[in-house]
Amino acid sequence: MALYRGEQIETVARCYGVSVKSLKRWQTDFEKEDRVSDRTWALRGEKAQIKNFGRNGRVNLMGAFELGTGQFYGVLTSFYVNTQRFRRFILHLKHEIRTDKIILICDNASFHKAKWFQKWAKTQLAWLRLEFLPGYSPDFNPIERLWRWIKTEYTHNQCWATQTHLKQFLTNMLDELRHRSLELLGLMRSELERLRLIFAFYDSPFVLDPLLQQDGFSQEVATL
Repeated sequence: MALYRGEQIETVARCYGVSVKSLKRWQTDFEKEDRVSDRTWALRGEKAQIKNFGRNGRVNLMGAFELGTGQFYGVLTSFYVNTQRFRRFILHLKHEIRTDKIILICDNASFHKAKWFQKWAKTQLAWLRLEFLPGYSPDFNPIERLWRWIKTEYTHNQCWATQTHLKQFLTNMLDELRHRSLELLGLMRSELERLRLIFAFYDSPFVLDPLLQQDGFSQEVATL
């Protein structure tokens, strides 16, 4: 979502027929909601400290959220995410969801747009449709709210001694998320409603409505 400053905000306000004060207030509310909390707690009189073990490796999480059921599907990898691993994740997702029709809402990451992958996706149209959001608009993707929530709920203000410890922690997290689908569904429903309000503010049709209403694809819309 674009955030405007200085003379730019005055131009935008004129274009949409709203006051500068109203647009600034809307942006402030958006920024407050968008920000990952950096608060923590400590005993009175003591400074909060997090032991840092240095850089001992990374673990990437590829995930998708199913809008109809509230289920989150995640795959961990110690390697960088590329197009080949993205394709494998989609096939894993098909197996996990156990459906013959999936709409996958994607952002515009470079590994989503590889030519060989696009050719492969066209051969899978019987069960897979990839829908890409506008460029440079990550906040249009509902799962961004979920990523922020996961960081706040699970990984905020923590550091792990080894890559193995981190991977085990994330594995346990994924197991727990399978039992929190109702909570996730409530979280994401509020996010979808927020997005509807944003699109209404700009007098634009809601980008997800056509996807959610397509025959045969209505129940298995996933966002990643």
